[in-house]
Amino acid sequence: MFNIFLEIVDTVPDIPRYHTAIAEWLFAFVFILYLPRRLKGIHFYLSHVFWFAVILGFQLLAGTMPIYMWIPNMIIAVLIMLAYIYTTNKVNLFTAGYFVVIAFTLAELAASLEWQVSIFLQVNFSRFAESISIITLVITYVLIFLLAMFLEKRYKSKNFQFDITSNDVLAVVLIGVSIFTISNISFINIDTPFSGQYPSEILYIRTLVDLAGIILLYSQREHKMAVFSNREAYTMKNLLDKQYEQYQLSLKNSEVINQRYHDLKHHINLLRNEKDTERKEEYLNELERSILPYETQYKTGNQVLDILLSQKGSLFLENHINFTCVADGEHLSFVSVLDILSLFGNALDNAIESVKTIEQIDKRIIKLTVFAQNQLLFIKIDNFYINELNIVNGVFMTTKGDKQNHGYGIRSIKGIVDKYGGSITISTDNHWFSVMILLPIIRS
Repeated sequence: MFNIFLEIVDTVPDIPRYHTAIAEWLFAFVFILYLPRRLKGIHFYLSHVFWFAVILGFQLLAGTMPIYMWIPNMIIAVLIMLAYIYTTNKVNLFTAGYFVVIAFTLAELAASLEWQVSIFLQVNFSRFAESISIITLVITYVLIFLLAMFLEKRYKSKNFQFDITSNDVLAVVLIGVSIFTISNISFINIDTPFSGQYPSEILYIRTLVDLAGIILLYSQREHKMAVFSNREAYTMKNLLDKQYEQYQLSLKNSEVINQRYHDLKHHINLLRNEKDTERKEEYLNELERSILPYETQYKTGNQVLDILLSQKGSLFLENHINFTCVADGEHLSFVSVLDILSLFGNALDNAIESVKTIEQIDKRIIKLTVFAQNQLLFIKIDNFYINELNIVNGVFMTTKGDKQNHGYGIRSIKGIVDKYGGSITISTDNHWFSVMILLPIIRS
């Protein structure tokens, strides 16, 4: 069997190592362009030069190794691409691994297609073999690169490229391994239903299978995006319904406020003539309580956040919570609707659960701050607390006994922050529970 392998390798002109290196670097670079950067300025550009040198150096070295090192070398090549994406972008290993599989399969397709066309042309125009090889490489790589960029830009516009789970990674890995095995099986054994026996057949099978693999991988992404879009559309419909309810409530409030305006003139005259200080204070408190429900309208610049805060407004009033909000919601445009609802919803629910048990009403305080600076989005949620926090190995756990629900909600928030390549800091100084979130702003 090993002798057959050697014979096939000698018969089929192998793809030049520098062609493979360019393909692996180039198609890893496609995904790096659309992920949040870990490095900036000159360091960002130097990192690409460094990793290209690493990929090229390894491929040239692999070309000198014995043939039995072929599979280990492929694994190392994938790990280098993984390190390239992971170290240059703020992504977790799941996200980096997901994109590496697609990038490696794209690189395999580009290199195989380019080499197949190049060999065909070189046979017919042998005098221009070197020029044909270079021209074919440039044209093929550029076309596939532009197509990949178009698709990734489309996914980014949907705020979709970070919604990666472990199941997604497992699916693309299984597809990638299957495609790689079938596309290269002719180099191992020519006596299978999927093998070719002639050089042209082997090249054709490898290119065709790699193309089928890319179609499968992107079909999987299209399906996932469709599911994601349907969920988001359903959520948006519910939000629009809530917005319409708010609109109707605003109309009703306007009528009530107009009535209150006329009533206030009589109340003011009454207060001016009231000599009893206690009765005047009681009357003022009653008047203040009557207008509190009309203060729960929020205009942050982000429609989703406004609706969410308006929904929470009734809880603030019901539990006598002093809620202050200073938020520039316009900078949240790169965060998906579902993630905005989950992030702020969990954070505010945790805070409400904490402060509503405080006996002193004047200490039921929650603060929300959202602003942008230096391409970073700052989100800060503070709430006063008095109960003991349940912390196990640095993790805030849900405890039913003291109703301090800073457990599962925090885990959900951390998952969203990781998805966007951000960071989260939690502090508990002087009875203030503070959640500080930093997200790199992603421009469309």
